[in-house]
Amino acid sequence: MADLKLSACIEMIFNNVPEFVDRIDRVAECGLPAFEFWGWHGKNLPAIRERADKLGLPLAAMGCDSSGALVDAGNTAAWVAGAQESIAKAREFRVPTVIVTTGNEMPIPREKQHAAIVAGLKGAASEAEAQGIDLVLEPLNILVDHRGY
Repeated sequence: MADLKLSACIEMIFNNVPEFVDRIDRVAECGLPAFEFWGWHGKNLPAIRERADKLGLPLAAMGCDSSGALVDAGNTAAWVAGAQESIAKAREFRVPTVIVTTGNEMPIPREKQHAAIVAGLKGAASEAEAQGIDLVLEPLNILVDHRGY
């Protein structure tokens, strides 16, 4: 059995700290072993990596920035392209895990949505494997705060 490793999502937990990289300091102050965040577009990845290295904190994961919902079969090619770009960024900035979300349910049969999810993940899997990046599908709470996911 693998050891459980915790990481704090600084996008959510320390959102009261205005300067994004300063949130990494808060992770260290709390004694947490690692951190993560949602999408990487618009973030200063070199500054994040520099602060993480200075504090000796691993950047455990970042969100997959891709275009549109993974459940949408008409969006698979664009989603895969965005996932591949996220995988490249993860590799460049030494992030071992990319967090994937499916998007909200669509008014089509679940089997078609499932097939689109599988096609998208298969489309990104070989690149992730080649780069040594794990793709993880994040389950969101559909009963409380992500209805329709």
